[in-house]
Amino acid sequence: TYDNVGGSFNASPIIANFAGTGSQTAFTLASSPTSEDTTQIYINGVYQQKNTYSLSGAVITFSEAPPATSTIEILYT
Repeated sequence: TYDNVGGSFNASPIIANFAGTGSQTAFTLASSPTSEDTTQIYINGVYQQKNTYSLSGAVITFSEAPPATSTIEILYT
């Protein structure tokens, strides 16, 4: 039943915001996401495919630096 569903299924996402510098590729989150599958990243409002970044602990590393002055929003659980 629905009552038996628990754990992180109902967890609210954490939102982290950063600004791109044009050269920085690694960004450190306040806590570690459960997995890469629980992350959603947007640069200037555009969703980023999971193959454009990697996750190691609390650090997100992009394969290319987000553009200078871009807004980076990371949602994770």
